[in-house]
Formats: sequence, structure tokens, C-alpha cells
Amino acid sequence: MKPFFLTTSLLVLFAILTPQADCTPSNHNGRQLRTRTANGIRNRGVRRISHPTPRPSLPLASMEDAPGADSKAPAVDTSPEAHPERYREFLAHLAIQQQENSSDCCKAFSLVLVATGDEFAVESWMRKAAEDGNAVGMHYLGMTSAAQNAAPEIRYLPPAQRQALLDERRNDAREAAQWLKKAADMGYIPAMLDYSMFLRTGIGVERDEQAANRLMLNASRSGNFETRFSWLLQNNRLNRWEDKDRPEVAGEINRGNHHVTYYLSRYAPNSQEQLNWLQKASDAGNPAARYALASITSTQNPEQSLSLLKSAVALHDPAATFAYGSFLVSPPGEFHQRTGLQQNIPLGVGMIRLAALLGNSHARRALSRAYYRGELGFPRDHDKAYRHLRWINCSTKDQIAFAAQGFMLLTGDGVQQDIETGLRYIALAELSGYSYARTMLAYAHYKGLGTEKNVTTAIEYLQESAALGFSHAYVYIAFLAAKGLHGKPADPREAERYLNLAKFSLGDSAREYYDVLMQQDDWILPPFPLEKQ
Repeated sequence: MKPFFLTTSLLVLFAILTPQADCTPSNHNGRQLRTRTANGIRNRGVRRISHPTPRPSLPLASMEDAPGADSKAPAVDTSPEAHPERYREFLAHLAIQQQENSSDCCKAFSLVLVATGDEFAVESWMRKAAEDGNAVGMHYLGMTSAAQNAAPEIRYLPPAQRQALLDERRNDAREAAQWLKKAADMGYIPAMLDYSMFLRTGIGVERDEQAANRLMLNASRSGNFETRFSWLLQNNRLNRWEDKDRPEVAGEINRGNHHVTYYLSRYAPNSQEQLNWLQKASDAGNPAARYALASITSTQNPEQSLSLLKSAVALHDPAATFAYGSFLVSPPGEFHQRTGLQQNIPLGVGMIRLAALLGNSHARRALSRAYYRGELGFPRDHDKAYRHLRWINCSTKDQIAFAAQGFMLLTGDGVQQDIETGLRYIALAELSGYSYARTMLAYAHYKGLGTEKNVTTAIEYLQESAALGFSHAYVYIAFLAAKGLHGKPADPREAERYLNLAKFSLGDSAREYYDVLMQQDDWILPPFPLEKQ
């Protein structure tokens, strides 16, 4: 799904956004679980539609316009009807976007979060805006519905089952196309771009290449940089480094089209050339280029890196917003010392929440963890944790989120249990090389979920997971040995041996986590690893 980008009212608004506190599977034996659940379902994705970051068009908001930092608990009724004054303000911002052909929804999203304290309230507010005739709301609904129709439960099904589910959801695809057509007919350029792709690919509408070309041509006449960049991509004028010399591409570069220069930086023949083109795109106002330069300079020149990062945030880059929010929650040591960046958890969490709404999957994953664990001021809410994971997997490929969603389906944690689908997701993540997915498969064998209970096989999977880099798996084996849950009498010596193996990578934290586990009567595995992968 195409992300909706930030406005420059950021660094104050976010502080107020911190919250207050049935398939019947067939059995598999041993290692057949991995191969059978993954068989025939690799690389069966549905093509997704994406666009480059648009140039910001909304004006700077005054610092005095931002609410205070004393945020309230999430509202019980998050509907727009329950917040009429906020909704009118929300509509006013969408009207500006529609008039300026901007896809910058930051201010509108901020208003929803302020009013409701709930990231998931945005869809109902956008739906009402669409029903009230706003093209931005129509565009949002169309693209959201399209992403959900390409969700992983469709993408990774065997062909016959996938087609059956696609047929079942055909009306949803039609509705998505209808919303986009309405917004495109109103002259809203972001919708014209996306609806031209629907026409080109036949999503929810009869395929019509000529109509798609006409729509794209009409949109490109506006002179909008994003539109002209999309035209080059869709007409195969821009897909390699050498294309920079094409007259139509060179013309866009000379006009200052930073989408084109940033895109070309990715194909530069060497690092110096890449740096030159990133700098060119950055100077022209491309937020992604500024964020890339901030990453490149973070070690040698942290002060310059932080300045670039802040400018990328101000220019509406979701990845930069998530990165800056994360720094505010937990400032990196040397970076903190050299830049003087101070910890500000409420502001940082608010930025992460908004980055998630703007399309950043890492921010969504961070929110999912926070809701699942009840961290950073969030209440424990496994339903919201699952919904954030599903959103990620509707819009991007993220093996950590994919495996976590699968594990929650497998165990029925926060969602109706679906063992077969859960195992399929986990097995696919394991095939991609995600070591924690092997720990999840170990748990499936240990519990007998979708396979006969086999503790020996579970231990083998844990050993493999540890060998591939997830050292906490050794701690799990130590726990099972100490409790006598590994199919043998309790064996403290074996537990200590595995705990010592874990210490090579984890140090003293291995013992600390082991002590936490020993308070449990049985093995309980969370959907997220305890270390970054």
C-alpha cells in the first residue's frame, strides 16, 4: 500500500500521542513438518503497487498550534461521529491535500491519534471522509482495500485455494477500484496514478491498457514530479543506470525531479557515483536521499548525520521518522554523547506511532511488540499486536512479522487459531533463513501443534536455531532439561551445559533469562525473539 507522508508539524505533535497506561490440520511426523507445510508456496506473491515519496506541499504548522504533552487514555468511542470538532478539522486538512494533490496525511493522522489514542481509528475516519466526498479518503480506502486483497493468506496459498479466496473477495477488489476511480475522476493525481495501475493490471476492473495510458498522460501534464517519474517507470524509460542519458530522463533530471535522481543513485556503478547522486537528490529536496546520507555519515560525523536525519523527518520520510523516534526512546551511546541527543520517550513513541501510519513497517513491528508485551506505556493488547503484524504483511515482505503472525495463528494468541496457516507462514520464514522460525517449529513439535508431539525433534530444531544465530534457543534447552520437560528426568548438569553455551553469545543475560524461565511450569514462547535478528 502506498504510504501517506508526514507534515512538518512533527516535533511537537508527537509528544501527545503516547498511550496511557477453523482449519483442521493433518498430522506430520518429525522433519516432514517443515517440507510439507512449505511445499509449493514459495514465490507466489501478488504484485503490489508502490510509488516514490512525493514532494511535501503542506505549509509549516506553528508550534503554538500543537496540543500539550498531557495525552489522555484512548477514547472508548473512536468513531469520527464521537469527535465532531476534530473531524471537521480533519476534513479541512484533507481538503487542502485534495486541492494541492498532496498525499501528505501526517496532520490528519495526528488529529485522529490525538482524538482517539488509537492507530486503527484512521480507517473509519477516512471512510467517513470518503463518504462525505473527499478524494483523499477515497484514495486511502481504495489502496487499503487493495493491500488487504493481496494479504499473505491469499499470496501464499496453493493455487486452487488462492483462486477460491480471490473469487470470494472479488467484490472487495471492485470496491477498491471504484473508490480510486471516483477520486481519479475528481482530478486527484495520486488516485489517477494508482487507478492507472489498476487499469493496467486488471485489479478490480477490466484490464484496459489504453485507458491506463490516457489517465497517466493526463496526470503527467500537471508537471507533478511524482507523476512524471511514475510515467518513466511504467513506460520502461527508467530501469537501469544507462537510462540517465535518455532525453526524457535527462529532461526530468534537469528540471530537478529528485525522484529520478534518487532512483538512479541506487544503480550507480560505484560508491562515489552513488554518493554524488544521493547528494544531488538531497539538495533537490528528496527526503529518502537525506535519510540515506544520514545513515552514511552517522559514524564519521554524528552531528551532520543528526542534522540530515531531522531534515529528512521535516521532509516527511517515514523511515527517518521511525529512526528518530527510536533514537529518542533509546539514544545510541556514542551517537548520544557526540550529538547531545536526549532521551524523550513520549515524543519518541509518538513519532513511532505516526511513522507506522505513514507506511513504515519497522514502526508497525515496534508497535506490535509494545502492545504484545505491554511496554512503552502501552496496555497489553494481543489483538492490536496481531493487527499491526497483519498490516505489515499486507503491504511488504517482512520475515520477522510474517513468522510472528504465523505463530499467533498457530497458538490462537490474539486471533482465532488456524494451525495450518500458522505453520505455513512459519515454514516459509524458516526457508528464508530466519533462525527464530526454527525455534517456533521446535515449539510446534513440543506442543504437538499440527504434528505429533515429539520432544526429541523439538530439541533438534532448537539446536539448529542456536547454531544459526538465535542463542536464546540454548537457554530454552537448558530450561527444558532443568524442568525435566525434554523427555527425560530433570538434569541440572545438562541444563548448566547448555546455559554455558548460551553465555558465549549472550553473556550474563543468558542466566538472567534462564532465571525468568524457571519461574514457569511449562515452556511459553513469545512470537518475537528476545534479540534483534
